[in-house]
Amino acid sequence: MVTLTRTIQTLAEIDPCDSSTLLQTMEEYRIAAQTASDYGYNHKTASAIKIHHQTDTNLRKTTNLPSQLICASRNKASEVLKSLKEKKKKSQPHFKYYLPIRYDRRSSTILPDQSLVTLASVKGRIRVHYQIPEYFKKYGNWERRGIELVYRNKLFYIYFVVEKKIKDSKIHSGEVIGVDRGIKNIAVDSKNHFYNGKHVRELKKRYFRLRRSLQKKGTRSAKRKLRKTRERERRFQKDVNHCISKKLVGRSQHNSTIVFENLKHIRASMRGRKRMNREFHSWSFFQLEEFVRYKAKEKGIIFKEVDPQYTSQKCSKCQTINQKNRKGYLFRCQNCAYTTDADRNAALNIRNDYFNDSIKLFLEIEAPIIVHNRKNLAEVGISIFSGAQISSPNVAS
Repeated sequence: MVTLTRTIQTLAEIDPCDSSTLLQTMEEYRIAAQTASDYGYNHKTASAIKIHHQTDTNLRKTTNLPSQLICASRNKASEVLKSLKEKKKKSQPHFKYYLPIRYDRRSSTILPDQSLVTLASVKGRIRVHYQIPEYFKKYGNWERRGIELVYRNKLFYIYFVVEKKIKDSKIHSGEVIGVDRGIKNIAVDSKNHFYNGKHVRELKKRYFRLRRSLQKKGTRSAKRKLRKTRERERRFQKDVNHCISKKLVGRSQHNSTIVFENLKHIRASMRGRKRMNREFHSWSFFQLEEFVRYKAKEKGIIFKEVDPQYTSQKCSKCQTINQKNRKGYLFRCQNCAYTTDADRNAALNIRNDYFNDSIKLFLEIEAPIIVHNRKNLAEVGISIFSGAQISSPNVAS
């Protein structure tokens, strides 16, 4: 079984008298989370149980929070500490004002028939009305797992976390798609679909010039305008990545495989001219990857990553690696004279590298096998990791 998770965002309708109570609850929730986080950081532990034993009694005395919200704040602090440990970051966490509150079934009650939810606070339960937007009504029959109360731009929002379990099919479609990400073309797949980034680049340049002029002014109104501009640019980029990821997944068959490059450390390794550095460091490649990951789950699509080394310099036909093969956005192999778009060639290499890695792993773990040609290589690569039996996969170069 595969678990799908979605978040429904809706505006909270709260009585003005209750708003101050919720803001007070958020502030005490932040203090509780910060206290728990400080203890864990100073004593080098991210264990929620250890933090609970050392901070729970004190927090019950110093805050008016119900016990369940104290537990929720401790869990949030523990998760942040674990995340920093996984990323090998040594910085101490500091929670901002109006920290979003996470509610579970003990600290909240949902009454969907009345479009009403009751939330625990420092002064008892508060009734909050909401209206689910039309787009999110398709998740009406999904199981609700939790609630988060968010305060942003002087408005309260409720985030409903919903889940649905679907059967995990073991029958692979036989289709594997390599995807190359870039700046000129945001994405290019091995099925010859191009997702051009020209409009994004032009808009980012416009926003950059606007930010530069506002920063030079430095007035209060300029700073307000600057914040709005950043939010507008962020929303635009997010919408673009949502649209591209939707098309990438939509053009893939059910129970197929999408392969990306692993670009985790690419920002640290790239150096260029000032203008190119600005474009490169504003490149939202990871957000696109995350959107593809969660959208692919619903169609039973497997998401894989390969090493990005030499995908731009290697010929997808004869496998020759040469720096001179690529000139700008044109790829021309010095060995076999194969010519194509450089990003498309990289996408084909990403797909082929996935098969090669699959076979190597199988040879190391299982037993020797004989591969006569690339078509057999593709068939074996798919069957190893999906359990599929296929006769003519759409993967041969």
